[in-house]
Amino acid sequence: MIRGDVALAAESGEVVAVCTGLLARSVAHVSAAPVDAEMFGDLYKISWLKQGLASTTAGRFQGLETQASDEDTLRTEEGGMNFLAFRCWRELPAAPQIQRLELCCAEVLGTLQQAAREGVPWQVIVAGSGRFAEACFSAAASMLRSAQCEQELHVQVVLVEASGWREVETALSVVSLPPASEEPICRVVAGAVEVPRLERWRAELVQDAAIGVRIGGRYVITGGNGGLGTACAQWLLNQGAGSLILLSRRRPAICDGACPAEWLECDVSLPSALQEAIDQIRTGGPVHGIIHAAGVLADKLLAEQTPEDLHSCMACKIVPALLLPQLECEDWIVNFSSMSSVLGSAGQVAYSAANGCLDGLGQAAPDRAPRVLTIQWGPWAEAGMAARPQALRRAQQHGFGAFKTYQGIAILEQLLTRNVQGQLCAVQVSWDQFQWPGHAALTSRLRVQSRRIVATTEPQQPEVRPSASEL
Repeated sequence: MIRGDVALAAESGEVVAVCTGLLARSVAHVSAAPVDAEMFGDLYKISWLKQGLASTTAGRFQGLETQASDEDTLRTEEGGMNFLAFRCWRELPAAPQIQRLELCCAEVLGTLQQAAREGVPWQVIVAGSGRFAEACFSAAASMLRSAQCEQELHVQVVLVEASGWREVETALSVVSLPPASEEPICRVVAGAVEVPRLERWRAELVQDAAIGVRIGGRYVITGGNGGLGTACAQWLLNQGAGSLILLSRRRPAICDGACPAEWLECDVSLPSALQEAIDQIRTGGPVHGIIHAAGVLADKLLAEQTPEDLHSCMACKIVPALLLPQLECEDWIVNFSSMSSVLGSAGQVAYSAANGCLDGLGQAAPDRAPRVLTIQWGPWAEAGMAARPQALRRAQQHGFGAFKTYQGIAILEQLLTRNVQGQLCAVQVSWDQFQWPGHAALTSRLRVQSRRIVATTEPQQPEVRPSASEL
């Protein structure tokens, strides 16, 4: 930082004006790290594959409309199978949507705990389409993935695109859902069953250029006092951002220096507090980008998780996701999610629910919003909630590596400048070591690719032929 006076002179040399007290800082317009194939090799996305199966469920869901009526949640039992169904085809305002998502996740939590305790089979059906349905389905699926990391469960989560219970009956009566043991998560779309597969993201398919960081731009960061929020703030300043607004409960250290970072004391999990901060931010001019990096952990085994744990984890994720778009930022919104919503994590059912909701809300963002990018991060070694020796050792035992800060920032920068939107999972993992239960189908393509790579890179042994005397 350099502070001083600047004199403005005419061509004749005469001083015509003097600007005093100016603050200057260096700006680095370079990538945080070189772009290479290895960096993009840690990026993955979920694709949905259609399955053509003969109908075996006809008649099972007859009378669903009568049973459910106007209820938002239905629990029933037919043919030895327990069903939990959610009505999600009505879009709700932000406040009731927050409450409804928490209630849905609490119902799923109770179902998973019963399935684990009693060994009974359950099918969780999310009926609807749009942002609310995507968030509910993604949260339920993420919770199941984390629960399966602790023990095998006979539970299946299904999204059915529908706008009424009768449509749900019809959709489920003409398709065959795969066994929960093979496909614990699936969806029914346009009369077809689709199943998720994790695959490598192909950077070469994205050629569009876009604005990353505007020189002099104005940016908002939630979780501004956290390790990832601080790293992002420093990166934005290095790239020429004109001002930052950091939202957190405690004052970030970066605000103590002579830099254009403003701290707004705000608990982003409280809608009223965040709304007040949003109204204040609006008075300062346009916002060019938002990084939503707030998060809370409530790590416990499945049997010990409570609705209160869900609330503490979910509120700081979904309240900003629903309210911050009011700022109408001009370029982009980046949501920091977690790989736990994709691959699960033992002891993190509540945290997975929160990130699953965030994934769903970002996936079905309103068309009027700027581009929304949700990154489901794996561990960072030097910042973030996983940057603890015990957590990193545990991750390593399951085949996971950890990003250095410069690597994570480089990924973020390159995705923004390439105009990428939607969901991507960023994680360093050895798929040969990854063997969490219930994930065989989801990661099947990656494990096959890994075996092929090993097979083609192992040194070739010379062929040993028997000698004539041995024949």
